[in-house]
Amino acid sequence: MHVPLNSGWRIKRQAAPGAAVEPEFSGAHQPGYDDSSWIPIQLPHTWDAIPNNPFATTHRFRGLCWYRQSSNVPFCFFLISHGLRRVVHSNVTEHPTSQWVVQQLREAFPRMSHPDA
Repeated sequence: MHVPLNSGWRIKRQAAPGAAVEPEFSGAHQPGYDDSSWIPIQLPHTWDAIPNNPFATTHRFRGLCWYRQSSNVPFCFFLISHGLRRVVHSNVTEHPTSQWVVQQLREAFPRMSHPDA
C-alpha cells in the first residue's frame, strides 16, 4: 500500500506580518480542525506561490504560514510466531473489519481450521 505525502496539503498565511500566533490558528494541530477555507496545494511548494500575497517580496516571504495535511493511517496486521521469531503473515488495509481479520488468519494458517488446531 502506498500512502502519498505530497498531496492533500493546505496552506494559510497569517493576517499581518510579524504577528504572534493568531486565534484563528489555535487548535490547528488537532485532527478535527476546520481548514476548509485554506488554500489547497501540492508539494513541493514555496510560500511565495500563494495567490494575492501582500507579504511576499522577491523570493522572500515575511510572516508566518501554516501548513496542514490530512491522511489516513492504514491498519497494519502482523501475525508473529514468537517461538520462531518470524512474521508468519502481514497485510494492510484502510478499512479493517472482523471478516478481514478472519481472512488474514485463514491465509496465515491455510491447513488448519484455526491457529490452535
